[in-house]
Amino acid sequence: EMRIPFSLLALGGKIDVATVDGDVTLKIPEGTPAGTVFKLRGKGVPYLHGYGRGDHLVTILPAVPDKLNREQRKTLEDLKGLGM
Repeated sequence: EMRIPFSLLALGGKIDVATVDGDVTLKIPEGTPAGTVFKLRGKGVPYLHGYGRGDHLVTILPAVPDKLNREQRKTLEDLKGLGM
């Protein structure tokens, strides 16, 4: 599971995902719903009795801050007024 800002879910972008072999860049498409699972093919754990590797699954969840400053609160209130 990876928690990312709501703005990244809505607008899209790229994040780095830690895998067994190091970081991999994952592109988040615009308008990605919370709970979306991305599959990084061949980036998982090696098979025990054979060749190849498993897949690395990444579940995307929104990061919700514990506290907001005035500017953040006002921005969210404005978005709420627009029906978001």
